[in-house]
Amino acid sequence: MIARATPESIGNITEHQTARTYVLDIGIGIGGSYLAQDKAQGVFRLGIDINPLALEICERNYSSPNLALQTLDIFVQKGERLPFEGQQFDRIEIYFPHYSGLYALISGRSGLWQEMDRILRPGGSVHVISDFDADNTRIIRSSTRRVHFDNPHLNMAKAAREAQFNVVLTPLTPDEAKARVMTHFSKKIAKSGERGGSHIYHLLAKKTRT
Repeated sequence: MIARATPESIGNITEHQTARTYVLDIGIGIGGSYLAQDKAQGVFRLGIDINPLALEICERNYSSPNLALQTLDIFVQKGERLPFEGQQFDRIEIYFPHYSGLYALISGRSGLWQEMDRILRPGGSVHVISDFDADNTRIIRSSTRRVHFDNPHLNMAKAAREAQFNVVLTPLTPDEAKARVMTHFSKKIAKSGERGGSHIYHLLAKKTRT
């Protein structure tokens, strides 16, 4: 059964767990088959998302004691904090952030990168996989607006470096992207490959501070 984390319980998510690796999955949405590997790999994953309906689907599809879910808006300005104690996670994963608010946070100068640095353990890392159009722009549409981003992969890398991360930005083929994130994102990856030379990038940001 999946644990429903609460704002009171997620502060120290590792307190009652015995996993080898602790992962924060930002924007987990409906989840994906990559979650099935967590138990065998000794991973405990906290999946957070702004959309409670998506988390309900994730909860129905993936039942595991290695997964906790929480509805959470991770919008933070500089100087504000996420509801986690420091050095809680070994890895933070953000896969295909197609919500404009999250996209803006990781490619802009919000306080999110500083907060990810704070909640990562020494040697921890952030992994972002995202796709862009052939001209390295991204347009995200919602029911109320249309948001345009220029060179978001470069802006993500810049924001991470400003927060003292070591950054490696690697282009991926659709097949390489599928191998990393497995089947949940296959449709998104396929669409990326069909958009006339659109790009998929993996941003790896390694924590440098102790």
